[in-house]
Amino acid sequence: MMVKIEEHTHELINFNIAQIRMCALRRKYAHLFSQFAGDFSVERPYLKQPVDAQAVSDFLLQYDNRLFYFVSELMDLLLTSKDQ
Repeated sequence: MMVKIEEHTHELINFNIAQIRMCALRRKYAHLFSQFAGDFSVERPYLKQPVDAQAVSDFLLQYDNRLFYFVSELMDLLLTSKDQ
């Protein structure tokens, strides 16, 4: 029973760390999101409305070389979180 609680606590901590790192990444690359989601704020770090395929396509087709850095850092974060 105690081991199960410890595993659950560990998962929650890792989830919270991943969320914090995701918000920091979004803040770092906020300029990429501004035309799609408005300004980044602590109160509103996530999109509230559904995102359709066209919006994702438009986001990924931006003419900004920093988009590649964002995608690279995002993939690193997701893969690191998955392994823990």
